[in-house]
This record gives sequence, C-alpha cells and structure tokens, in this order.
Amino acid sequence: MKLILYFGQTGTTKKAAEMLQKQLPDSLIFDGTKKLKDYSSIDTIILGSHIHMGKLHKGFKKKMKKLAKKKLNVRYHAFIVSANANEKGKYMNLAREILPEDAYIGYFGGELDPARAKGITKMVIQECIRRLQDQNISLPQLDELAIEDFVEHI
Repeated sequence: MKLILYFGQTGTTKKAAEMLQKQLPDSLIFDGTKKLKDYSSIDTIILGSHIHMGKLHKGFKKKMKKLAKKKLNVRYHAFIVSANANEKGKYMNLAREILPEDAYIGYFGGELDPARAKGITKMVIQECIRRLQDQNISLPQLDELAIEDFVEHI
C-alpha cells in the first residue's frame, strides 16, 4: 500500500494529494503533521509539501527525519506544490536534499485561493493575484498531467 502524507497550509497540497490518490487505487492519504503508528502494510511513502517563503513545510523535514530513524523497508517519493513554476527546480532540489537518492520528485503546480487562507497569507495571495491579472498572466493551477506523469514514474 502507498501512503500519501501531505503537508500544507491553505488546502492546495491536500487537494493535490487527493488528486494523486484517485490515480493510485491502493493508497491511503494522511495529514503528515499527525501521528501514524502502524506502517506495516506500507511499501511506499509519498510526501507532499507546499512552498512557503521559498521553503518546504517544516513538518515535511521533521517527518522525513523521523521516518529515516525507523528504518522502514519502503520506497520514498515526493511532490511539491507551488504557484511559482519559475522556481520549481529549486523547490524540487530542497526535497532532493532530504530524500533518498532513488526517490522520484514531482512538481504539481499550484493554486492561489485567498478564500482558503487567513491573515497575512490571504493578503499576500490577493496581491499576487492582482499582479498576475495586471500583467494578463493566467493564474496557476494544479497540473493533472504532472500528477499522471508522477504516477507513471513511481
């Protein structure tokens, strides 16, 4: 069974994890910030993180360190969600530094949805949307083809 652990803030990472789960019938989706005690039926762990201020979710790093200590006999893979596709290589490298060498890392795009955000994050998202619209640039979206490609690679 494949375990999809997601780490997010505004719901985009969870949405991407749900889209991934639909393409992986033998999978379980779980909030990565919560404790999961039994990994006995898991053969693959997929970690998903959003990018905030140019960094992976702090829970992503913590969970990977804890999992490494358990020395589970599983394969690891990861996906990144971010509205800034121009930096996707950089963001994927952040995950590559944490994961085993043979891990496949995918970039699923991102979304800007102020309705799912609070406080300063909501204001930043609204400003990003305004700037993109002023420049006649399409708003970012989750990339279903990238998710399909990820499934083929793992």
